Amino acid sequence: MYKKIDDTDKECIDYLVKQPLSTWKEIAEHLDVTERTIARRMQRLLNENIFRVLGEVDPLILKKGGVHHIWIKCQLGLINEVSTSLKNMPNCKLLLSLTGSHDLMAEFHFDSYEEMLEYTFNIIPAIHGIHSYENNAVLRYFKRASNRYYHQEKTLSEDETNLIELLLKNGRSTITELSSSLNLSTPTIKGMIDHLVEEKFLSYKIDIEPNLIGYATEAIICLEITPNEMLEVINVLQESPFTRCLLGTSGKSQVFWHVVHYDNHSLWNLVTELLKDFKNINHMDLNIAIHAYKRSGHIRPDLA
Repeated sequence: MYKKIDDTDKECIDYLVKQPLSTWKEIAEHLDVTERTIARRMQRLLNENIFRVLGEVDPLILKKGGVHHIWIKCQLGLINEVSTSLKNMPNCKLLLSLTGSHDLMAEFHFDSYEEMLEYTFNIIPAIHGIHSYENNAVLRYFKRASNRYYHQEKTLSEDETNLIELLLKNGRSTITELSSSLNLSTPTIKGMIDHLVEEKFLSYKIDIEPNLIGYATEAIICLEITPNEMLEVINVLQESPFTRCLLGTSGKSQVFWHVVHYDNHSLWNLVTELLKDFKNINHMDLNIAIHAYKRSGHIRPDLA
C-alpha cells in the first residue's frame, strides 16, 4: 500500500495538478519554502512512485487499434488471479476492481485491429478465472485527466508519434533527453512540443492515487441516454471539477463517466444534482472503484 503524504506534500501536488510542468523553484516560491526542501520532497515522492508527471493525448489520434473497455465477471474467489494476468499485459493501461454487476474493468490500448481481435477472441477468454466479459469500444473523448478535449482530426508524423510515446511514459523528460532518444535537434523537439500543446493535441497530467489527495470515493458511472439529450448531458458533466474522464462508447450505455469525490455521500449529491433535470436518461449503472491494480500503464501496489 502507499505511504501517507503530509500536508506540505499535498500542497506541492495540488500545485502540480494545476501546472504539471512547474519547476521546483516555482513551487517553492508559491509555498514560501526553500527550493531545496521542495526538491528533496518531490524527488522522494517520484522515487517512491507516489506520483508521476505524464504526457496526455487523445489516444484515438494515434490511429492504432483503438481503445476498448473490457468489463469482466470473475469466478468466485478468483478476482486477484484474473487481475494479475491482466495487469501484466503491456497494452492494459487501467485496471480497477468494482462494486456492481462486474468485478473488473480494464482499459486496453491496442496497437492494431488484428491485435484487438486476437485479445478479444483468444487471449482474454483464455484467462483462468474469467466467467464472462463485455467489450466496448471508445468512440470519442470529451474529458480525460480533467482536461477537456476538443476533438480534431490530425495525422501525426512519425517523429510526432515517437515523441508523444516518450512523453506518455515521462512528461518531465527534458528537451535534451528527448533529442537524444529521437536523434533530433533540440530546437526541432521544442518546436514539435510547442505546436502539439498549442493545438491542444498534447497536455500533461499528474498520475496519483485519488485517495492520497483527499478523494476517498472513485466511481465509474455508465449512462444510457437518448440521442436528443446526449450532448446536453455531456456538456454538464464536462464542467464538473470532479469529472476525471468522460467518454462516448459503444454498448448499451453511451456515456462513460469517471468521477472522484470526497466521500460516498458527496458523490450521491453530485450525481443527483447534475442529472436531476434530464428526462431522457434511461438507465444509470454506478460502480464504486474498490482498488486500482493499474493506472496510466503503471502497476499499483498490491492490496495489504
